[in-house]
Amino acid sequence: MRRKRWVLLLLAALLATVLVACGTGAPPGPAESPVIIPDTTKVLSDTSRTSLQSYDPATGELRFGPQADFATLKAGDVLVTQPLPPLAPYGFLRKVVSVSTVGSETVVQTVPAKLTEAVYQGNFQVSQALTPVMLSGFSAMTQGVSLQSTALSPQFTIGMNNVILYDADGNHATTGDQIVASGSFTLDPVLNVSGGIHYKFPASFPMRFHFEIGLQQHAQIAVTADLQKQIKKEIQLASMSFSAITVWIGPVPLVFVPKLVVVADFNGKVSARLTFTASEDLKLVAGTDKPYGQGFHDISRASLTGTSNAASLHFDYPGLTFSMQPSIGARFQVLLYDLVGPQASLDAYVRFDGHIPGDPAWQVFAGVKGKLGLHVAVIDANWDKTIFDKSVLIAQETGNTPPELAPSDVQPSDGSSVQIGVPVQFGLGGRDVEDGLITKGTWSSDVDGPITLDTNNFYTFHSPGDRVISVTVKDSAGATAATHITIHVLNTPPVATLVHPTGNDQIYAGVAWPTLQGFATDANEPGGTLDCARVKWTVPGVTSPTPPADVCLADPSSPMQQVTFPSAGSYEVTLTATDPQGKTDSKKRTINVLAAPTVWTPSVYINAPAPPASYGDSQQVTLKGTITDPDSNDLTYSWYLTDTYDLGAGPAGIVIASGSKTKSSPSVTVNDSYAGLGCSGVNDPYTLYLVASDGTHTSQAAKVHITCTFIPR
Repeated sequence: MRRKRWVLLLLAALLATVLVACGTGAPPGPAESPVIIPDTTKVLSDTSRTSLQSYDPATGELRFGPQADFATLKAGDVLVTQPLPPLAPYGFLRKVVSVSTVGSETVVQTVPAKLTEAVYQGNFQVSQALTPVMLSGFSAMTQGVSLQSTALSPQFTIGMNNVILYDADGNHATTGDQIVASGSFTLDPVLNVSGGIHYKFPASFPMRFHFEIGLQQHAQIAVTADLQKQIKKEIQLASMSFSAITVWIGPVPLVFVPKLVVVADFNGKVSARLTFTASEDLKLVAGTDKPYGQGFHDISRASLTGTSNAASLHFDYPGLTFSMQPSIGARFQVLLYDLVGPQASLDAYVRFDGHIPGDPAWQVFAGVKGKLGLHVAVIDANWDKTIFDKSVLIAQETGNTPPELAPSDVQPSDGSSVQIGVPVQFGLGGRDVEDGLITKGTWSSDVDGPITLDTNNFYTFHSPGDRVISVTVKDSAGATAATHITIHVLNTPPVATLVHPTGNDQIYAGVAWPTLQGFATDANEPGGTLDCARVKWTVPGVTSPTPPADVCLADPSSPMQQVTFPSAGSYEVTLTATDPQGKTDSKKRTINVLAAPTVWTPSVYINAPAPPASYGDSQQVTLKGTITDPDSNDLTYSWYLTDTYDLGAGPAGIVIASGSKTKSSPSVTVNDSYAGLGCSGVNDPYTLYLVASDGTHTSQAAKVHITCTFIPR
């Protein structure tokens, strides 16, 4: 598998995300309208705040000590207070359900109240820059994320050091399957909220509400990808909480608590290795406005521009469609008291789309997505909308992209070894974003010159030694790419195999006795065999070990060769194979030649079939043997077959062929065939025997093991 790694580099000096106030100047309502607070609104006094013993926002239960001044508190009243840490750090706005006394404590059961239940008429406005000095809490939610600002800094700077955004196998120690981010970005958040309540007789409280956050961003992103994967992943980088902001409508406190979560997102399907950089300038306002007597409407707006430079793109096969979209985003939320308030989701992204082959093969878009939601019971609001989802094309492939070719795209592989005389298959897989795969090229060797491949892309080297093989590919527009590999052309020595004589052969002096059998192979020669003339016997003391004209010592099925030893004694037999490049291999064996007996017993040898031999059901088997008997001219013989492997002396089974021979020399060859071999399985075992007789003496049996495999017809 190829290296699997994503690196998302968010450059420290080039990525800045700025949230700024971009107000629309919505009117605050009639300036002459006085603040109207109903008698049922109870703002906690300092004494009551001090006597608060407990507060459970989930159940709405408040417990106060005996100092609380609640003599007239009743169901239907509204309790409200500014932040009261640690029991009520965001304050509260609660409607009383019941009031009871438990011991010395006053227990008040409440539910969330609406702002119009506490205020009949009045205006409010917040325009507050959120700076590091207002930060009440910072949490790095991913390893490698840090806050680099101090309390005196005018803005937030968040650093990222090898932050793992995605890990396919969940093992941080294996890095080839990860998305990793490094760099930093800055934030300048500002909250801009205004609204008003206008009383209408007899009991109508129309409300206006205006909410905005802005985003001004300059970003530069460099992305390198080498992973075949479909990914959709959002990871939270950091969470920031700010001190509560309290504004007043007459005596009633209105508490806003800003919270900000910074996220990184990656969405895409990639089947190529690519690198691209993109810069983006973005200005946007996410906001909604609700005038008196009307519903909420979107006042969001955005503009963006960008540039991109695609540095490289590499793919492994054509027909790829891919898309990569990294983004940095902010999840902004404002709590009203301790309840959910307005929410905004703002993401700036760069998307790389491509199709190979294609023209253009790739395009880069800068984009922005934003959502705004108001599900706020305090102001009786329920509204949400995707406020923008737009992108602009900032770059695309122009002109012709040259093809790519690397040593790993070439066959045979770089550094591999091949044999002289053996055809070697060549192949390549050049890549071109407009044309797809390129499989044809021009080949050459620093030793052999131009290389011309046959119709199946094979070429044969005829001399050993290292070669530098160069190859050039050309796309349809004439652009080229080249690479080279080194291969080692080897000459493997031949292998000589001495079959006979064995240590158990009985060989007699004074007569032409079947003695020698052997062959040689060579991986560098066609068919793996040497020329017959390159395999020779030598037997010191014997002048005629040259094989007959019909015997090829390069053939494993060559028959026994007769040798006449002049006298009894010890002889060394050598079989030598020599390849065309002069490399040799020899096998030696020492034998003891016996004096000729007074009375001869026939000796037999099976030339064919030669083990290992396997046949199909009813396939014809060629039977060939040699019988030697120097003092008898009339011989008879029989072939036997048994359907098992005989591990003893034999013979056994049925006679499948027989005959008689009249010889004129010490040895005679017999040739027969048999087509009755039957089998029902795979590699059914059989044993084949040859026995001869001169009428007085019977030879020992020669035997060979063969197999039969059933082939359905």
